[in-house]
Amino acid sequence: MAGVYSQVTTGTEFWSNVFGRSGPVEIEIGPGTGAFLLQEAARRPQVNFVAIESSRSRAENLEALVRSRGLTHVRVVHAPAQCVVHHIVPTRSVAAYHIYFPDPWWKRRHHRRRLLTPAFARDVARTLVPGGLVAFATDVDFLWTMAIQCFVGSAGLTLRELAPPFRRSTRTRFEEKGLRRGATIYEGWFELPAEAKVAANAPASTSTCGNSSNVGPTEPAQER
Repeated sequence: MAGVYSQVTTGTEFWSNVFGRSGPVEIEIGPGTGAFLLQEAARRPQVNFVAIESSRSRAENLEALVRSRGLTHVRVVHAPAQCVVHHIVPTRSVAAYHIYFPDPWWKRRHHRRRLLTPAFARDVARTLVPGGLVAFATDVDFLWTMAIQCFVGSAGLTLRELAPPFRRSTRTRFEEKGLRRGATIYEGWFELPAEAKVAANAPASTSTCGNSSNVGPTEPAQER
């Protein structure tokens, strides 16, 4: 399978079917220009990478870069991340999520578009393998607080200090902007305990997220 997926369905031996091979799966939500994803995919060819991007143009641009670099172990999905994680990603199948500088959606009428919610965090926890990780970074203090409340308080993950392999050497464009204005970067990872049980909010057995006419949110998220 190749290309930008604007429609995705579940199936047996899901990731093996998607990638044509077995191996650990890591998902980046909101890759933007793909700086982190492209570097990590080149550095760790044994890992299967998925990029979930809500902007169609960014997803297509990233897919073109993936193809030009011959990264056959990367898949780009154009769809809302919450929908993909809830309906598509199988239980206990993901080694790590990467969420770097998600849009804070400052305006009150846009708050519903924020990525971080207790339900989303529980879906992430359900899909992680025991000992799986969520690597998270933001320069917005309330988003860091929300991340702790959602991933620790609602989903039962444990906050750890940042350590390899997730100590990033590549900065996103939005991160660079924040550093230039003197912003504080909040970064760490959340770990699913090895003894964690599967949460009750199991996903639908089959579903679709997005369609061929989906062109992303009405008002595009800020460039990250």
